[in-house]
Amino acid sequence: MPDGFAAQAKNLVETGRVVTPTGSMVRKREQIGLSKEHSTATEDVQKILKKTGFSKLISSK
Repeated sequence: MPDGFAAQAKNLVETGRVVTPTGSMVRKREQIGLSKEHSTATEDVQKILKKTGFSKLISSK
């Protein structure tokens, strides 16, 4: 598995996001009237990843 994919997959399992928001992303959200942080249903994402076997696949890498 390519390192970049593994890093994104690990981040998805741990945070419910593929990428961590950058400062410019946060500023852009504020400029268009959104909150600084986009809420993520991390627990829900983790449940889905566990039930599909994705978490196990990533943890073995």
